[in-house]
Amino acid sequence: MSHATARHEDRRRPTLPALLLRFAGDRLFAGPDAAARRAGLTVTRGRRGLSRTYRDPRLDLLVRCPDCGGRDCAAYWLAACPTCHGTGRVLPAREPVHPGGRR
Repeated sequence: MSHATARHEDRRRPTLPALLLRFAGDRLFAGPDAAARRAGLTVTRGRRGLSRTYRDPRLDLLVRCPDCGGRDCAAYWLAACPTCHGTGRVLPAREPVHPGGRR
């Protein structure tokens, strides 16, 4: 086994300090992680386990506003875009669902 291969294998196997940091982070963030998951957020553990990223998956549903093109509306108009209210993002229009599943 070459020296480079040995280093690569060492990176895959967590060391005792790394495991202790991850365990401490899991204990420290147990409450906020549980609350975030109950609220429907995704929780991503950061590097070495001592940071978290919380993200709302509903943000994936937003699309660029068709009227203003997602620009900062207030900078171009005197009033905010009436479609997106100045955010530049809207939920896509859904097709109406008819009784019986027909269109």
